Amino acid sequence: MKPPFTGAFLLTKSKTLFEISPLFFKLVLASKYLKAQSITLR
Repeated sequence: MKPPFTGAFLLTKSKTLFEISPLFFKLVLASKYLKAQSITLR
């Protein structure tokens, strides 16, 4: 049996994840870009 708050908890969790994901995506892009730059500099 699942507790009744699981649905709401997952909903709020996915909401925060959705709000954070653009920042995370930019962070990943920035790190990839910096890695590419460091490779081309060498």
